[in-house]
Amino acid sequence: MPFRLADVKKIVRKRSDGERYLHPQLLEGVGALTQVSLALAYFNNRLGRRRSDFDTETLVQIFGDARLARGVVSCLAATYQWRNHTFAEVLEAQNVARLLSRGIATSSDLRLHLFDAVNASGSGFLAGARGEALQPLARRLRLTPAKLDQLVALDADENAVLVRVREVPTPAQIVAQYSFAVIDAIVRHSSHLELRRLTADERSILAARCADHGVPLTWAGTDARLHNVADSFGSYARTGFRLSRSLYIALSSAPGLARDAAALVRLPASHALYKPDKTFRDTVTGGTGRILVAGPLPDLRQEWERLRAQRGVAGWRLVSSGEPTLTRAGLVVPAFSCQRGDERVMLWPVSNAEQGAHLEVLQQAGIATLPITPGDGAATIVAALSDRWGGDRVDAAGQAVEALVGEAAARGFIPEAEVLSALNYATPAEAAARLRDLPADHGTYIAGLGLCSPDFVATMRRGLRRAQRRSSAA
Repeated sequence: MPFRLADVKKIVRKRSDGERYLHPQLLEGVGALTQVSLALAYFNNRLGRRRSDFDTETLVQIFGDARLARGVVSCLAATYQWRNHTFAEVLEAQNVARLLSRGIATSSDLRLHLFDAVNASGSGFLAGARGEALQPLARRLRLTPAKLDQLVALDADENAVLVRVREVPTPAQIVAQYSFAVIDAIVRHSSHLELRRLTADERSILAARCADHGVPLTWAGTDARLHNVADSFGSYARTGFRLSRSLYIALSSAPGLARDAAALVRLPASHALYKPDKTFRDTVTGGTGRILVAGPLPDLRQEWERLRAQRGVAGWRLVSSGEPTLTRAGLVVPAFSCQRGDERVMLWPVSNAEQGAHLEVLQQAGIATLPITPGDGAATIVAALSDRWGGDRVDAAGQAVEALVGEAAARGFIPEAEVLSALNYATPAEAAARLRDLPADHGTYIAGLGLCSPDFVATMRRGLRRAQRRSSAA
C-alpha cells in the first residue's frame, strides 16, 4: 500500500538560494537491518495470535519512531495478513457438517440462529445470566458454551489472526521496499515533476507515456514538467498514481530520464523541493536497475466478466493491479493479477523476446507469473491458473503451532492459559486433542500444565528420577 506523505520521515531545510528542500530519511546501514530483523522475528512469533494481542508499541520501540514502524508494517503487509478463522479451522469436520445441516456456515448465520431461538423462547430477551441462558442453546447444537462463544464472534475484527501468506522476505528486501515506498510517496504527492535536459528520444518516450495515462505535460525547451492534479481536498495522491506510473514506465525505456529532476512537494504550511540524487534509479529498482512493465490486456476485463456470468471462473478474481511493486526481480509495473484464496498470480503478456526475457526474470525470482500469449482468452487463463495453482488458504493453525513451539523452545515452558489463547482453543480438552500428535522433538503438551519444550521435559524427568532415588534411599 502506498505511503501517506505524513508517514514519510523527512527533514526540510532552507538553503542559501532561498528554497526549502525536502530530504527523506531512509532505512540505511547495519542498524536498519538489525531493526528489521527484530520486526520480522516479532511477526513470526505472533503467527496465529489475535489482532487484539498484537502490540504495535513493541514495533515503535524497535524503530524508535512511529512513522518508521508504520512504514515497515506496510511493507510487510504482502507477507503477513490479518484473517478471520473459518468454522473448518476451529471445529472438527463432523461438527462443521452438523452445523451446515442447520444452515449455519458462518458466525453471521450462527448469530441469526441464536437470535431466532431467543425470540422464540424469551421474547427477544435472555432470561437470567447470559452463560446460563446460552447453555441449552449450546447443547442443542452439541457445542460447549465456550466454543459457542468463540464461534459467535469468530468474524470480529479483533479476533482476526496473523497469518503468513508469502515466503519470509529478507531484512535487505524490506529495507529496499521501504526506501522505494518513501521515494514513491514523494513523487505521488508532488504538485509537479520537472525533468531537465532531455534528449529527443527521451522527450518522445516521455510524451507517449504521459499521453497513455492522461498526465498533463508542458515543455520549456528540452525541459519537461509533469503536472499533478489536486482533488477537492487539496491532495495530490489520487492522481499522483498516474504521474508516478508514467514516470516508471518511461524510465524502463529511457534510464537516464531523471538524471536532473526536481519535484515540488506541497506540505501542510508550505512547499519544498525534492531533488532525486544519483541513487534514484537504484532506489526505485531495489538495486537491480530493472523496471519490468507488463503489456496491456485491453479486452480482458470485459471478457472475464462475461465468462464469470456464463460459466464461472473457478473462484478466481481478476485484480487490476497497476500499483508499481518492488520485487526481487526489480520494479514491476503489472497490468492484472488473479487471486484465489491466498494465492496471487501476476498475468504477463508475452508477444516478443523482451517480454519473454522479463517473464523469465520474474519466474527465476520466485514470483508467481502466468504467461499470456496472443489469443489467450479468459477461459484459457482460468484453466491454466487452476491447473498450476491450487488457490488454497495457508494453514493458519499449523503456523500458529509452529510459532508457539518456537516460543516454547526459547522459554522452556508456556502455561496452559497462554497456549489456549495463542492457538485459539476454547477449552483445555480441545488443546489436548489437537496437540496429542505433536512430535516429541517439537514439544509436549501436558493437560492442566501447558506446553513444554523437549529440554524442559528432559529436565523435569531428571528431577523426578532424582526425587525418586532420594525417596527410595530414605
